[in-house]
Amino acid sequence: MKALDDFLKQVQPKKRKSKLIKFRDEILKLFENDYTVQQIQYFLKKQKVETSIQNIYKFLKKQKKQQEDKKNLPLQKSGEMSNEPTKIDKEMNFSEFR
Repeated sequence: MKALDDFLKQVQPKKRKSKLIKFRDEILKLFENDYTVQQIQYFLKKQKVETSIQNIYKFLKKQKKQQEDKKNLPLQKSGEMSNEPTKIDKEMNFSEFR
């Protein structure tokens, strides 16, 4: 157990990063322009990136979720209040208290 504890103290875990992230903009542009996932896979293969269709679907789904999350969070300077209703305001109908 001591060896494990020493290892945990000395080595930080690597966060897995998708090999598709380098091509994020290209993938999204192709998808937004109605290219199929198979065509996107072909494009990536031409860029020497081997990946499955399922992996591309997962990547697109994750990117879409991140974009939606960014849209739902109003940007503001720290300590500054926004007058725009937040996602929670809309869901809980707190707008009448503003």
